[in-house]
Amino acid sequence: MLDTIAYRQFETLAKAALPNWQIAQRHNLDHFEKTGFPVRISSLGETRQLIDTMQEDGFEKYRDDLGGLGPKDLELLVGACADLVGFQLIHYPDQTPIVPLDTAMAMLCAWKRIRALKPSFRTLLEVGPGCGYLGLFAAGHGPLTNYSSVESCESFYLLQHYINIFAFGPGFRQMIYPQFRSSHFTAQERGASKVTAPAAAGRRAFHYPWWRLRALYEAEVEFDLVVCNANLLEFNPEALRDYLELFKAKLSPEGMIFVQSFGYESEEKNKAYLFDLLHEHGLAPLFITLGSLPKDREYWADKTRGECAFIRSKDPRLFASDYAVLVTESHPRFSDCHDPGNYKNAFALDTPELAGFFEPPEQGARDYSRAELAEAVARRLEQGGA
Repeated sequence: MLDTIAYRQFETLAKAALPNWQIAQRHNLDHFEKTGFPVRISSLGETRQLIDTMQEDGFEKYRDDLGGLGPKDLELLVGACADLVGFQLIHYPDQTPIVPLDTAMAMLCAWKRIRALKPSFRTLLEVGPGCGYLGLFAAGHGPLTNYSSVESCESFYLLQHYINIFAFGPGFRQMIYPQFRSSHFTAQERGASKVTAPAAAGRRAFHYPWWRLRALYEAEVEFDLVVCNANLLEFNPEALRDYLELFKAKLSPEGMIFVQSFGYESEEKNKAYLFDLLHEHGLAPLFITLGSLPKDREYWADKTRGECAFIRSKDPRLFASDYAVLVTESHPRFSDCHDPGNYKNAFALDTPELAGFFEPPEQGARDYSRAELAEAVARRLEQGGA
């Protein structure tokens, strides 16, 4: 079982094996600690504080970004929230469950864009999963063969661990454990027959701490998609460079990096700083939007390269967050978008994968309220939906 004691023991052993102390310092969570976020926790019960965090008050803006919820989106969102209430009933049975609408809605928005970029993707790497809810959506994606995630925050790591077990069951492998086998001997074992269970097959989800990034680097998998969730500006500069090089090494030739929010921006680490690093490391934008920009075609008319017919006129919606889609030198459209002038407030390349950012609302979509969705979750639970 993974708990705070085990996490810290494995982290201590890993730090002791490092050739210098600066490597561990690269992964310090300076911004989290300055704001008082519970990076370290004393018990697993404290993970309940994280059930609906980092997207506080985001429900309405993400709902409006989508143009409301149609039947399919409603089904996905209510199903995810019912699962998360069920998760809480198992892990925090003495507490009243929270319906995490803010975080779940943000992840629904991310999931729809991910599916639009590569509908039949098979491999997905998520860096900084936060509450871990994208894994709930990925677990139901039929073609998925490998969902890998990396986290540097202890409290989030522990929550993600149990969310992944809940979502993937025996298909989940926790990568924090040292790779060793016992070499013990006891007299009682001489000549005794051993009964062992078969090795678990069908592993689809893999969870890595920061000190096992080399294991991820050496894993025999290329990723169709890399997802960065509100963190690129929050990495220490050295760690950011490490991750950018990791993305280049592990992304498939036509793979893409999807960014939903660049993270907290400071005077030292702002978007200009980030764009310079992206350009330097050979990561080019197919698409960038910074903050609550309009989706209307008239706004985008002078910000596109190519026709971009998927952008509609008189679309009243605003984007809920920063978004970006990045590619490496191996992508066939890299040369079309690596110009430094494309790293800016709004840019879109004429490529059909971006249609999901501008697609019209699903037929029958409407603006469900928080209360309506909470009632729908309750009905789902009454029907045995979690």
